[in-house]
Amino acid sequence: IYPEFSIAKLAAAKVSNLVIRKIGIKKVYYEFQMKGLSSNMKIRANDRVLLIPNEKRDMSANRRMEPWKVTIESMEWLSHINGYKVITKETSADLFDMVKKDKEISESPENLDWYLYPTYIDAWSKKLYGENALLQRYNMGRSWLGSRLSYLWKIRSKQELFWPENWTFSAPSVYLYAPNLLLEMVSNSKETHDKLLTQIEPSLDPSQERSIHLALEKVISGIQGPPGTGKSQTIAALIDEYYIRCINNGKKSVKILVTSFSYAAIRVLIKKIREGKNKSGKPTPSSQIQMIFLHSMHQKLIPSQSGCRDVDDLVRSGSTWKLNNQPYTVTNSRLLEESLEKSYIIFANAHQLYFLPDRVEDDFSFNLICVDEASQLQVDHFMSSLQFVKKHKFVIKPKFRGEPNTQITDNDDIKHLSIENSLNPNLLTKIVIVGDYNQLPPVQPVPPPKNLESILKSLFVYYVKNHEIPNSQLQTNYRSHKDIVHFTSQLGFYEDLKPDPNNMDRMIKGNINNVEEKWVKKILEPQKVVSCIIHKKKFEIGVSALESYLVVKIIIGYFKMVQPVSKAQERLFWRETVGVVAPHNAQGRLIIRQLYDKLINPSKPLTCLNHSELMNLLINTIYSVEKFQGSDRELIISSIGISDKDQLKAESEFIYNINRFNVLTSRAKSKIILIASKRFFKYIPNDRNIMEEAAHIRNYALNYCNKSVNFSFKDEKNLDEFVEFRYKD
Repeated sequence: IYPEFSIAKLAAAKVSNLVIRKIGIKKVYYEFQMKGLSSNMKIRANDRVLLIPNEKRDMSANRRMEPWKVTIESMEWLSHINGYKVITKETSADLFDMVKKDKEISESPENLDWYLYPTYIDAWSKKLYGENALLQRYNMGRSWLGSRLSYLWKIRSKQELFWPENWTFSAPSVYLYAPNLLLEMVSNSKETHDKLLTQIEPSLDPSQERSIHLALEKVISGIQGPPGTGKSQTIAALIDEYYIRCINNGKKSVKILVTSFSYAAIRVLIKKIREGKNKSGKPTPSSQIQMIFLHSMHQKLIPSQSGCRDVDDLVRSGSTWKLNNQPYTVTNSRLLEESLEKSYIIFANAHQLYFLPDRVEDDFSFNLICVDEASQLQVDHFMSSLQFVKKHKFVIKPKFRGEPNTQITDNDDIKHLSIENSLNPNLLTKIVIVGDYNQLPPVQPVPPPKNLESILKSLFVYYVKNHEIPNSQLQTNYRSHKDIVHFTSQLGFYEDLKPDPNNMDRMIKGNINNVEEKWVKKILEPQKVVSCIIHKKKFEIGVSALESYLVVKIIIGYFKMVQPVSKAQERLFWRETVGVVAPHNAQGRLIIRQLYDKLINPSKPLTCLNHSELMNLLINTIYSVEKFQGSDRELIISSIGISDKDQLKAESEFIYNINRFNVLTSRAKSKIILIASKRFFKYIPNDRNIMEEAAHIRNYALNYCNKSVNFSFKDEKNLDEFVEFRYKD
């Protein structure tokens, strides 16, 4: 692991005062202090980390490191040591005993220097490669259609292609590599629906209705959902409409898969569907069918809820499967189908779907597959879902068919393919991909090469932008104030995006007279919805003490303005009311520490929570844009933390990324405050594309925020600071 996770690579922490605590005969846990946290190190409660002495830092990254892993139980910030007090969860690994038995270490464990490192588990690669992995299933990894696609897109390492021996292809390979063939299939059905049949509430807007009509007309299609446009509600309505149509057409069985990148999104969709009500308050038809949540052992089940159907809990742990916590309910000889009703919805992510073939019949398939968060999903993860499209064989015909294994010389011969055998599109699995390529793509360890972005960026980009499958955009923002929505519209990403008339004038709530400092009160005025604070610092390279001071002052003011009076209200404040976005972990940690110190100040404590819970809430309130994607807050504050010209140049592609800025501004429901240096807004990147993206951010601060007020205040060192406050009038 050395030097990949060394201090030099900015992903490590130094441990001091390490103590081992015994629990009974075999169990132990550890207490220690953590002061030397490098700027890129991310640690929080429930993280699994390596706790090793200096002598083990050149350990190979293999199974030998397993005994050195511990799980963080709690982290508490201690101002007097300027570090964290950390307690781990119980474990059977006695690290001190392991050190004593190690012949290469002569010192006692108490006298060693100990370090903490993040652990990285690549749980996906082995699901792609190797015997019976996804690339081997249904010929997805060796299909000539895939070779053809890479040849036409000019991304092959050796730009040549040969005629195949066989023109019969599996359904998964057609869906993956040649989706446009599916769109050429025309249904013989005379069924037409001018109006949707679903009565789900809230009622759908015209763009949602158009998207559902398109999804049900095509074998494969996309729904582009800009921030706050009700993607989850649209998916719930789509599923209800699809189920009603199937039943009305005499179908006895309707099988639906809902999949997503994250469990959080899956849980939102489960909630939307099972709580579905029509205009008269009765449950929607889709809310009454069987729902199964397939997940790993680390996820909690969906609890029972009054007035809603229970969600069946399917857990895979190693080679063991349990349905509703009952052993031997799903086995090699007792397959999942025995526990399924005629119609059902399965909710699962790619990792769990990979294993599902072990517990279902070979011909197990779905009628409808909905993919949420497709803009955060890598293309290869979708192969897990494609295992369960209906297993038709496709016989394909090219414009011209050459001799098998001879080289193809004319692209036109293979550019246009057609399906030769007769297949009814109504009997094919329907796929709906929901996402937004103007938000952030999947987080990847290494940025994809430019020529491979077409297949490595995200599933939504792959199908909607590159294969150009039919796509419909949602157009009503139900989340944010009109000033926020209008700025999003100005970015030019979306067609006819408009605010919801019932929500367009929303503002932050609270008693602003509770705010003591006049300048903080000015910033927090509810009618100043879109704003920024511009300072004149010039040499910050990722951490800005001034910006941290401003953020803390504003949050404390807002906390007093909202005035939560109970633990439940305060939890709600940190989880749903306020959020802080900092591009760099070091800036986020500085804000967390200073805010924590203010809230627990012994002379005038503001919090009613215990200190450990408060710290955990702050850690989940102040973090990067990527973590905020998919959520929202009443007030969003962003601290950029960089003003040094050389640092801006080095990070320009990251710091001025317009998709990141789009996600940042669109998280706010009622108010947004951007804090940055004048140099950040004035800097002109060398790259033309980045220059255009930086211009949008400059436009936000210097034009869209069209009113300006200068004010001064005393910083924590009692020195005068001068800043410009700009806002939209």
